[in-house]
Amino acid sequence: MVKYDSNGNKQWSKLLGSSSYDQGHAIATDSRGNVYITGESSSRDVFVVKYDMNVNQQWLKGLGSSRYDQGNGRATDSRGNVYITGGSGGNFDGHTNQGDSDMFVVKYDSSGNKQWSQLLGSGSSDRGKGIAI
Repeated sequence: MVKYDSNGNKQWSKLLGSSSYDQGHAIATDSRGNVYITGESSSRDVFVVKYDMNVNQQWLKGLGSSRYDQGNGRATDSRGNVYITGGSGGNFDGHTNQGDSDMFVVKYDSSGNKQWSQLLGSGSSDRGKGIAI
């Protein structure tokens, strides 16, 4: 993750991840300058991480099934709640998979406490690619 100012000058950079495969798919900020990233980890689970405006990690959450999972989109609301979406190939957070891959939506509060999750799908492949509040 790298931050540039409006003139294209590098402000800071931060390397994220484990010693294996990790990939970020969505990054954005909230009104307070916090940075949120979601993606997939080497354990094939979804992750969401929050950094404050000084790039200090506030929290990191992982969620997934026994199969492949991927976080693709994220949004925040005016209260600092975080919503992530993506796809899961298995039973996800207590919800039963309906097909090849199902779309999920998960809500966390600003402190990283999971509020709820939903798994939506058909008999085919379904994945959430983006989310807006």
